[in-house]
Amino acid sequence: MIKKSPLRSNVLLWGFALSCVVSTQLFSQYNNPAFYLPVIPPLKVTTNNTQPDLIPSTLALDPVLSKQVTLPLKWKYGWADGQRANTIGSAAAGDPLPKSTYYLSTGYSPQQISIAYGFTNLPAGDTGAGKIIAVIESYGNTNIQSDLNTFDAHYGIPAATVHIAYPGGTPTSSDASWAEETSLDVEWAHAMAPGATIWVIAAPDNTLASLLTAVDYAVKTVKASVVSMSWGLDEFSTEKSYDSHFTNQTVTFIASAGDNQDTNWPSTSPYVLSVGGTTLTLDTNTSAIISETGWNGLNDLSIIGPGEGGGGGFSQYEKQPQYQNGYTGYTNNFKTIPDVSYNADPYTGFAIYFTAPGSSTGGWVVTAGTSAGPPQWAAIVAVCNWSTPKAGKLNFIWDAYNFYFGATTDITVGSNGVYPATAAYDLATGMGSPQVGVFGQSWYISYEPSTIYY
Repeated sequence: MIKKSPLRSNVLLWGFALSCVVSTQLFSQYNNPAFYLPVIPPLKVTTNNTQPDLIPSTLALDPVLSKQVTLPLKWKYGWADGQRANTIGSAAAGDPLPKSTYYLSTGYSPQQISIAYGFTNLPAGDTGAGKIIAVIESYGNTNIQSDLNTFDAHYGIPAATVHIAYPGGTPTSSDASWAEETSLDVEWAHAMAPGATIWVIAAPDNTLASLLTAVDYAVKTVKASVVSMSWGLDEFSTEKSYDSHFTNQTVTFIASAGDNQDTNWPSTSPYVLSVGGTTLTLDTNTSAIISETGWNGLNDLSIIGPGEGGGGGFSQYEKQPQYQNGYTGYTNNFKTIPDVSYNADPYTGFAIYFTAPGSSTGGWVVTAGTSAGPPQWAAIVAVCNWSTPKAGKLNFIWDAYNFYFGATTDITVGSNGVYPATAAYDLATGMGSPQVGVFGQSWYISYEPSTIYY
């Protein structure tokens, strides 16, 4: 179960995991410049230390905004961790971070995920060029640029420079779990959308007020195309009053559904795409999907015990938006989550290169949890929007529901530990996992409402 300190809120950063055999064909695609064209030129590192008054300081006294973030970040222990090897750790449980290794041994690669989820079915030019992905973090990771450089070089991904902003001021401390989350978000957003510009908007602490300041900065100053939020908060009675941070219709907002088999905000906001979790098993030779089921932590044989699995259920406060009418099969008038899903099981997780704060030596670790989904769904938004002929905003959430038949893989096996995965929409995996190539084709015929109706 997730451990919660009485002095901390229930705000949760949904966290974090390759026995990979990558074919020559896969590497040739990643090393072929045409696969990524047009590639953005090298960018200069930009660090912004301004402190715009996006959320008045007096609001810091608000009992909701003042809440502290806890970190149920997930990782898989490897051979270097001794007796812990092949078990799952969590920051919320107070487990030590995994020991990184010089040689990569487990965790899926970008090449494998690209084939499994259909990124390779997009035209060669659809790389997200011209789009801006902003990942919202607390504290950030001072080693993120060097971590990304190593990650890119290992997988043959075009290099890019991370843009960094500290709208609430430069952090005076660091947090290893948030730093690991930052590496996961940046490395995999870039891997899936190598032409997009990546911004890290880092809050100086882990209060909700600081995180929402970072969200506002991403929208108003950075002009992000899509905002990724791998964190969440237990639902609260006044949450609808904070939905205004996500109503800019030129931006897609994405949040993890959580790892505690329940609902959380901002994932429940009707203006946010909620990403649940699956267990994705691939053929290591071809990267074809062998099976994909609802992620249930009870099957993980982990040290964190029951109560872990993809978030899902009925919102307590957010009304059902019009785009869910006729799609979810539920008529209780409250929004349901997740909307979609992505691989989240640490046992079938993602390889990242990570250097802990204060260390000069990094290494490879395996991470997962539903926090892995938002940056990669953000990449999907970026690469699918690149070639669309339409001007103006693209309401990805509306389109996702209108075109999900054939554009997502319906998950019908497994559960999140509470709700079963069933045919069509379900509360364990939503509409399912992406078929990116089909999503890319849908943009040519899609339409969007000017308002999200209830």
